[in-house]
Amino acid sequence: MQGYSAILAVIVSTNIAITSQMGSALASTRQPNQTIAAKPAKPAKPVVSDADKLIASAADKIAKGKYQEALADLDKAIILDPESARAYNSRGILKDEKLEDAPGAQADLNQAIELAPKYAEAYNSRANLKKNRFDDAQGAFSDYTKAVLYSPKYSLAYYNRANLRKNRFKDFKGALADYTKAVEANPQYALAYNNRGILKYENLNDIKGALADYTQAIRVNPKYSLAYYNRALLKSSEKINNITGALNDYNRAIELKPDYALAYFNRASLKDEKLNDPKGADADYTVTIKLTPQDADSYYNRAVLRQNKLRNKTGAIQDFRLAAKLYREQSKDQDLQETLERLQKLGATETGVAPLIPVKTPKKR
Repeated sequence: MQGYSAILAVIVSTNIAITSQMGSALASTRQPNQTIAAKPAKPAKPVVSDADKLIASAADKIAKGKYQEALADLDKAIILDPESARAYNSRGILKDEKLEDAPGAQADLNQAIELAPKYAEAYNSRANLKKNRFDDAQGAFSDYTKAVLYSPKYSLAYYNRANLRKNRFKDFKGALADYTKAVEANPQYALAYNNRGILKYENLNDIKGALADYTQAIRVNPKYSLAYYNRALLKSSEKINNITGALNDYNRAIELKPDYALAYFNRASLKDEKLNDPKGADADYTVTIKLTPQDADSYYNRAVLRQNKLRNKTGAIQDFRLAAKLYREQSKDQDLQETLERLQKLGATETGVAPLIPVKTPKKR
């Protein structure tokens, strides 16, 4: 007995032959200039399985913060299609990132890879899990490497491996290569440009390269506040010393992110030390304190500013006392000692008066 595929081939051949014969017969009776128009092919509609619909539904619910409902959808998807590596990968990511279920996430991601041994996204997901939940840097590196092996243009996996190389292995040249592959695969990858800029500035002493990368990150994403902040830090450094440019970048970072406490803190330092604007600096430290009331350094720096430039002794003492209280609570003994010395210089302690001694400099970030 012929197999199904052989029978189908015969039927198709027969249909072609019959059509050919009919065409010859029609041609013999057709009038000149007459044609028989073929009907246009109907556009094929992709078939979406019920499991795929549930995966999409889960993604929508995750975006809305409905994690348990999303989990229920993915559970149903796996029941409908136990061979869906995509469903296992999605559920593994959900358990890892939103539900704090590391063992469950590991089981799901292992299953996704068992079902689809070349599933690059699942390797990337499992690498994230190993790095963040199990402190398994070598295992994470291995999985990121498999992800880019099976998907050579997988920019996210290159980016993640670059971060791992930089932060855990101190492999700065390898990290540079991976960030570069990430932006080559995705020229719109603003985050990768930003992090490559940090690497060049902090670890490779490539100031011009860092500035170019921050600028490219901003060009790709003009609303990327972190890139403006990083470029401002670089411009305000002695190696570039573009104070006006730094101020403009801090202004833009804060405009885009009004609760950006670090940007306020460093803009205050810039106004104090480079722009001779003590009142502006005082205002920025005040905003920083409102945004991060446990930040002792902001109280300390505002106190120094009030003591040295604004001649506000009462305000300085009050701020030094608040800074001392926080440093004590945070067990920052050296900072506490410096603050107590400042108070003594003003003829005060945390609660009373004290002899005068030399002062220290403001805190840096």
